[in-house]
Amino acid sequence: MARSLTRLALHCAPLALSLALAACGGSDSSTSSTGSASSSSSSASCSGYVDVISSTVRSNSNADAQCSSQIANADSYLAAAKAACAKGDTAGATTYYTQYQKVADYAVSVVKTLCPGSSSSSGSGSSPTLPVTTYNLFVCRSSSNTVTNGVCTTSSSTPTSTCSGTWYNAGSNYTTQAACSADAASRYGLQ
Repeated sequence: MARSLTRLALHCAPLALSLALAACGGSDSSTSSTGSASSSSSSASCSGYVDVISSTVRSNSNADAQCSSQIANADSYLAAAKAACAKGDTAGATTYYTQYQKVADYAVSVVKTLCPGSSSSSGSGSSPTLPVTTYNLFVCRSSSNTVTNGVCTTSSSTPTSTCSGTWYNAGSNYTTQAACSADAASRYGLQ
């Protein structure tokens, strides 16, 4: 009886091994399909790493090498955040994006100080570079990089409104409050 069981075990061993290998192969294919699904979902979740520098600030930064280098420096952090996110490195992406927000905030302040506009090229020098009624869009970002609220204001100072995270200047030089509010709605869904 013991011999017949031993023979049966030896006879079935190759079959069991081939089934185990087949199972591993099936597992690999399902993992790869799951991996592709997760990569596509991670690329969708990467859309949260948004550019917070307005097109007006970018345009004004082109007037001076120092201004444009500040914007380029900020952009490098945003690119690093998106690249890390695309690789599935959420922690790294968050770190880079947090740094990007700080660098972008500084870059915007440099551009507003050194390169506020091009009207001075007219040569009159008597008119102000920016109208007094220019609006700034400040957004409040939580620690999870979610925009919780925003403020359109003529002041360039950080708002005093309650913010569960940190205030960032997301855009400046809007000629009307309506234009500022419309940009806040389209970019961040703020009403």
